[in-house]
Amino acid sequence: MARGSQSETTDRDQDKELPLWISLLYEKFAPPAERVEKALTLSLAKLTDGIEEVTRRQSEIISCLDALEERVTSLQSSSPVDRNPLFSTLVKVKADSERIGGKLGA
Repeated sequence: MARGSQSETTDRDQDKELPLWISLLYEKFAPPAERVEKALTLSLAKLTDGIEEVTRRQSEIISCLDALEERVTSLQSSSPVDRNPLFSTLVKVKADSERIGGKLGA
């Protein structure tokens, strides 16, 4: 007996066990439900990939900012007044990154 005919027989046996109205509902709604499930799965995968990309880029930016901060602190020629706006910006960016990291971790 071919494989297809075995599964058809099994399906028919299961259909005989179920009331007719349930079988009809299943036949009607199973394919759309499968399409919705597939669409949701793909959307979730894209969302997860997007979050991973944002996290990766955030790490790269923070690494660049850390390097910049080290270079700025090593500058001896500029006065502290000239460095204040830069330090203020660095502090704000780090605070934002911690807030974003907290939201992604939650």
